[in-house]
Amino acid sequence: MIPVRLTISGFLSYQEPAELDFSGIHVACISGRNGAGKSAMLDAITWALFGEARKSDDSIINNAAPENTAKVEFEFRYEASEYLVRRQKTKGKSTVAEFFIRSADGESWKALTEKKVTDTNKRICSTLRMDYRTFINASFFLQGKADQFTGQNATERKKILSTILNLDVWEAYKAKTAEKRKLAESSAQYVKGLIDEAEAELQQEDQLISALSAAQKKAAESEKAYKDADEKWQLAKAGEASLKALKENTERKQAEESRQARSVRDQQAQLDVRSRELQTLKAGIANAALIEEKYASLLAVQEKLGQLSAAAAEFGRLENERTRLEAAIQNAENKLRYEHSQLSREKAELDRLLPERQKYTAVRDTESEKVRTLSAGCEVLGEYRQNLQNIAEQGAEKNQIIRNLKEKEKEINAKLERFLANRGGICPTCGREMDEEHTRIHSAELKEEIGAIRQEQSRMETVQTSERQKYVQLKAQIQKLEEQEKELNNSKLLLSRAEQQLQMIEERLKGWEAKQKRLDELETTLRESDYCGSEKASLAAIRENIAALGYDRNEHEALNRQRAQLAGAEKEHQALIASRSRIDPLEREIGEKTALLNESTERLKTLHQEFEQAQADYQELKNRMPDLGLIENERNRANQERDRANKELGQAEQRIKHLDDARSVMKARSEEYQEKLQQVRRYKDLEKAFGKDGIPALLIEQAVPEIEEQANEILQQLSNGTMSLQLNTQGSYKSKKDEIKETLEILIQDPYGVREYEMFSGGEAFRINFSIRLALSRILAQRAGSRLQTLVIDEGFGSQDEEGRARLAEAITAVQNDFEKILVITHLSELKEAFPSRIEVEKTLSGSHIEVIL
Repeated sequence: MIPVRLTISGFLSYQEPAELDFSGIHVACISGRNGAGKSAMLDAITWALFGEARKSDDSIINNAAPENTAKVEFEFRYEASEYLVRRQKTKGKSTVAEFFIRSADGESWKALTEKKVTDTNKRICSTLRMDYRTFINASFFLQGKADQFTGQNATERKKILSTILNLDVWEAYKAKTAEKRKLAESSAQYVKGLIDEAEAELQQEDQLISALSAAQKKAAESEKAYKDADEKWQLAKAGEASLKALKENTERKQAEESRQARSVRDQQAQLDVRSRELQTLKAGIANAALIEEKYASLLAVQEKLGQLSAAAAEFGRLENERTRLEAAIQNAENKLRYEHSQLSREKAELDRLLPERQKYTAVRDTESEKVRTLSAGCEVLGEYRQNLQNIAEQGAEKNQIIRNLKEKEKEINAKLERFLANRGGICPTCGREMDEEHTRIHSAELKEEIGAIRQEQSRMETVQTSERQKYVQLKAQIQKLEEQEKELNNSKLLLSRAEQQLQMIEERLKGWEAKQKRLDELETTLRESDYCGSEKASLAAIRENIAALGYDRNEHEALNRQRAQLAGAEKEHQALIASRSRIDPLEREIGEKTALLNESTERLKTLHQEFEQAQADYQELKNRMPDLGLIENERNRANQERDRANKELGQAEQRIKHLDDARSVMKARSEEYQEKLQQVRRYKDLEKAFGKDGIPALLIEQAVPEIEEQANEILQQLSNGTMSLQLNTQGSYKSKKDEIKETLEILIQDPYGVREYEMFSGGEAFRINFSIRLALSRILAQRAGSRLQTLVIDEGFGSQDEEGRARLAEAITAVQNDFEKILVITHLSELKEAFPSRIEVEKTLSGSHIEVIL
């Protein structure tokens, strides 16, 4: 996948539409301050392709996004075709995804969008032959991944490799199998429990019959005892109703007394508030002379400030004009210097490109000849692969036929054994009595059927052996052609890169003559300061007017401070006027509230007397009442005893009924129990296969040589052929010499011999880390069936010293010809010049903005 164009709007930190054109970019750094939007730009790519980023809900939408909508368009090339993905999310609505491929005429787009977003996502993954997880691990060289692998001990490395290769899925399979095995064991135990329970019930048949008779007698006795206790309880309940009425009257009187008491307290509180308010007003009037004096001072200061306001306004206007003119002159100079810098840099770049043109011309000629030569031999590869697939499919069909024949033979053998074991009984097929003649005839028929099956099975196995030999021969021919195809693809890739580089160089060399003339003009203008003549004259006039105005800012500020000190005088003066007008009405209100409080106090005394009388009447009747609780407890005990007896009777009847069910269970569950045990044994075998010593161990053993080969190819580039590595997946224990230890040791061969990875540091360790991490990225891409053409690197430049940053730049330069695009993320300004192109990301008030500097 090679990016062509990215457009972002309303997504994370990108408020306004921002576009990034990848044309002309081979190796570039993405630079900008922390939080500027560098990572958000990469999130936009993964969200457009797979619908996944750091988040995938409404939180990806910028708070000020137009129409509350996040939109991303991503155009990319893949395997000689050009594609476009559009994805947008509106707040509160579902995500919309569209997928297109450019038509053969190159002028329009053909829709590949499916009816559902999930189906569109699957089609994109199928086209790229990568899902989200593989993409971010293969194409995104994220911070800390290399050190996380190599920095662990040898045993932990193997666990991490298992995670990177997505072998955790086998642990999930093992866990699911264990769950199913536990369920099967639990089901088997449950069936065994039913069998044991049925046996126990059948052994207790005589005791159950005797218990039923005793339960019937006890139920009749408990019913009579309950009726006697219930009659006593009904008589006591009638007396309780009278007592309840007296209690309700007492509570009502108590509630009336409580409400009146609260009213008296509220009236007293209101009277206290008004009295304190009157005292406060009288105290405020005592300071009247001082308040009026401060108010007069405030009026005088405000009059003086009014006189200075006009002069201050004119002074501010002149100052703003002066600042504007100075900024305009400086801005004009900055623009001229920036244009001069850009043209100078472009001239230096063009000088560097001349020898590059000769180099890429030689590469183009060489690889063109290789492509022509190798293409002829690879034309039949597709036909051979189809033939191999046909043989494999036919072989699978014949294997299934053979398995079916074996199963059928097994079934007929079992049928024959049951038939012979039932000799002298009733025939299971026709229902007749099995005499000697009947047994002989039917046995012969079954044996004849078994013989025919074995003959057909032998014929199919002979055909299968012949097909297997053809398969092996054809596969060997395909392997030879695939090696040629691999070499052909590599030559095509090198040829395409050379042609692209030559095209880019020729385009940049055109039209430089006009730019050279402009560069000379800029140097003359900056040297003689020949710009902004009218603005400089206006600036001199403005400075003369400011001097003539004579405005004193210090005097103005002093009067403002004096006015601030007197800020409360006007409010105090208004409060004084209000206090004088409120004293008389407040004194009248206090007199009225005092009279109302006296009336409420008398009413409270009367209500208290009525409550005490009602309480005495209630207590007199209560003393005469019998103990209703004791009577009710006796009734409840009798009822509980009756329920208990009836329950025991029902249980005894149910146990008698269950005896027939127990006999049925014994017959049906025994065979089911044996089937459950067989199922448990199968699940245990699967758990062993899915464990770390089973299938995952075999997959790691297959992947390690490929990783080792890829890492050595990169490491030799970085070390000029002086270093290579070896990955060992097994070792031995010091104390257990006969046992194998699961490990992943990294051994490094250099001019001084073979040493473990832990013995290296600095630049050498970094090259090893970089080689292994990039090898893992390539393996992930290849396992997904895709080529790794774009690489994004974020290895934490901020944590590297100057030497470490130089080593990283050296490593990237060494592998740049292996990729169509390399993007390196950094926020350090000193690294910008280390790369031929730069993508600047800046955070502004209107969101993040992108600028490409080639």
